[in-house]
Amino acid sequence: MSFDRKKIRARAGVLGALLLASASCSEPAMPTGPRLVVLYSTCTLGKDFLSPYSEGREGIEFTPNLQRFADEGLVFERHNTEAAQSGVAFASIYTGVQADRHGVYYHPGEVPAELLDVSEAFRVNGYRPHSWSGQSLASARYGYAQAVPEDEVHYTHIEFTKRAKKIPEGFFAETTANSPAFDAILETLVRDPEAGAFVQVNFTITHELYHEYANLAKIDAFRRAFPAHATDLSTEEIAGTLALFEENRHRLQLNHDETVRELGLTRADVARLDAVLQLAHKACVHQLDRYFGQFIDRIDAAGLKDDSLIAFTSDHGETFFHESELFHWMHGLQLAPSEIEVPLILRGSAAGIAPGRYAEVTRSIDVYPTMLGLCSGRLPAGYAVDGVDLSPGILGQRARPELLAFSHTSTLGEDRIARYRREGHTTALMVMPAPDPENMWVRVRQRDRIWEMRRTEPGPLRTVAYDLAADPTRTRDVLDLDDPRQAEMVGRLEQYRGRLIQAYGKSALNQAEALKALEGLGYLGVE
Repeated sequence: MSFDRKKIRARAGVLGALLLASASCSEPAMPTGPRLVVLYSTCTLGKDFLSPYSEGREGIEFTPNLQRFADEGLVFERHNTEAAQSGVAFASIYTGVQADRHGVYYHPGEVPAELLDVSEAFRVNGYRPHSWSGQSLASARYGYAQAVPEDEVHYTHIEFTKRAKKIPEGFFAETTANSPAFDAILETLVRDPEAGAFVQVNFTITHELYHEYANLAKIDAFRRAFPAHATDLSTEEIAGTLALFEENRHRLQLNHDETVRELGLTRADVARLDAVLQLAHKACVHQLDRYFGQFIDRIDAAGLKDDSLIAFTSDHGETFFHESELFHWMHGLQLAPSEIEVPLILRGSAAGIAPGRYAEVTRSIDVYPTMLGLCSGRLPAGYAVDGVDLSPGILGQRARPELLAFSHTSTLGEDRIARYRREGHTTALMVMPAPDPENMWVRVRQRDRIWEMRRTEPGPLRTVAYDLAADPTRTRDVLDLDDPRQAEMVGRLEQYRGRLIQAYGKSALNQAEALKALEGLGYLGVE
């Protein structure tokens, strides 16, 4: 099938009209909670690169704005995404359901208009929705902002490639919503005390190739500003290492061990490569922190700090070099903690949020219902999401629930599998030998224990278990099926996998368009 974007918008509009018509006569004419609600979700940002999550480890001083935001908000310590691929992960954030309902198993995929997404839910509750759609594979064009009027969708993704290393002037300001259009929203809220706005922002400036977002000049500036993270390499050595990665990127990502042997790289060479790539990524994260700080400053300067609810999160993280992982300097084909465990920080004194830490497990599907609950909003009668409204626990009205977080890898299309075969990516083919959903890895997290079904060598998926508190790098399998509690969790994991496989045939996938979009962005099937 092909993606008919006009049809998506029309179906979403019809759904919204029906929902509004079905609402009671007491439907609020204005929001009953904070009048500015922001869901700020970036692409490719793991929590380990942010100072609010660096307690007990090496100091991270290059995210001061996020630290300031966290000091005023609630930091969720065990937040998990659905999948380490943007289209899938953003679908769960925006719909409050997982792939067996939203149908996006790899991107780009159309979010079904019959789902009530977060923009529609806030519109029903009296907010005018707006979108900065900077992640093209999870954009309003594919139904990721269904209630947002066409003139309120700001498409900000620039498809630059490694052959044209220049990013257009003003790209970062616009893509991060630091723009006159956002200022106009703030002016409306200040001028009209009955107005409400829901603002949805997604983009990526931390995705690899990292130095396309933070070039050598910005990397050098970062090294001068933060010498503890500078490394002892010269600019020329950094440039050469980045060039090596560009030339061999897919091979190093998807068939690492064999490629290292073919290139004659030593352990020291791999360590240097990892240090340089982490340095470039940190420079990108610092850029993100600066733009997020400017965004928050705009809100506070407008006098709306105490009349706003702001969520900061990301779709997935990134794996750098870890001996215990199959794939490095990428994301999407495995369920590494660095990819699945992502930040979530909420700030909103108007919603009753007290600064502090939230220690229980939470999921990407909980973000939407929680934000709605904190705004005293409600879903239309007869509609439900799979995520949990965490607001009663946040506000101290009841105990914080103990949740299970289920995650899975994305699938790949026939075209992608064929390309893996042509280019000899044997490790990736071992993990995903065919596009069948049966090849997806699945994982469930309970507090600091995880159970995972995965394939790290030829053969069927194998179930393993790890204790992240005692073994954060996942080197010791503690699976014990004689333990009734573990046996129960493995059973729950198998049920989850069964639901994903059963629903896969109903999903709206378009392999030809997926391949075209990914190639246009320079990706190789995972993003």
